[in-house]
Amino acid sequence: MDIKVHKIDLPEDIKIGNRIAVDCEFMGLNFQRDKLCLVQISSGNSDAHIIQLDRNEYKAPILKKILSDKSGEVHLIAKNEQEASKLSEETGSSFSLADVSDPNFIDKI
Repeated sequence: MDIKVHKIDLPEDIKIGNRIAVDCEFMGLNFQRDKLCLVQISSGNSDAHIIQLDRNEYKAPILKKILSDKSGEVHLIAKNEQEASKLSEETGSSFSLADVSDPNFIDKI
């Protein structure tokens, strides 16, 4: 597994592909109050990119561009609709929840 940690945003020269899975972490469980602090993305090729966001500004233009790209598939692994909504709000992207109950889900990524 190739894990890379990035501060604030992804590097400009990143090649992530057009099928990615996304997971996010907040400072707590109250999505109205608690800030988004970490986004994890993977293309499924034994890679993981962990982005530690600036919780005051959320300026991550490269991450936002990847999440907004409609030419590929973005699978959001979220615990509930509130988490998906908060990630959409903070990044300016839209998602639908991935069906992680599907036993073939990981094979699809």
